[in-house]
Amino acid sequence: MVLGYGYDGTIWGGEVFLPTLERVGGSHPGADAGGDLATRHPVRMVAGILYSICDERELAATLTSLGLSELESSILLQQIERKVNVPMTSSTGRVLDAVSAALGLCQKRTYDGEPAMTLEGVARYGYPDVALPLEISTYQDRPILDTRRCSPKSSTRKNKEKAQEHCRLGAGHDRARDCNDSRRRSRSHRNE
Repeated sequence: MVLGYGYDGTIWGGEVFLPTLERVGGSHPGADAGGDLATRHPVRMVAGILYSICDERELAATLTSLGLSELESSILLQQIERKVNVPMTSSTGRVLDAVSAALGLCQKRTYDGEPAMTLEGVARYGYPDVALPLEISTYQDRPILDTRRCSPKSSTRKNKEKAQEHCRLGAGHDRARDCNDSRRRSRSHRNE
């Protein structure tokens, strides 16, 4: 995988390349609402990913249920609509951050990688009955994983409820321990 500005003006991070460096696949680009601000507040990536498939009222209600005020949701959606500081990104990390936020695991990043690591800590316990649809589609004449269709919005209500219940009950104490362990590892790497 490659992270950085692509030749198409988007921020890459979920690309598939041949050994010849020909880009042959990747993830569907999503709006990185606020640029680097979306890395600290992953609910902004939820908005950016779902913006093109949800109507505004439905998306505003989703954002409010994830902790944004009605005013914050309205401003964020206007920002995406007007494309003010909204680069497009195919970053796998931003997708994982958005999933973490959508499941209520991490609404604000306090250290690098926290949303994805928190999601990983919960996922390690597994919950095989939860299924998110994976859809390969075409974007700019190449196959892509359409992350908009892998979202909790497109998943069945039953699957989303199971995932949330698992996050609340099944991970509890161990998730908190895993998060604290991750924080310690992150701090120790910074001090090296």
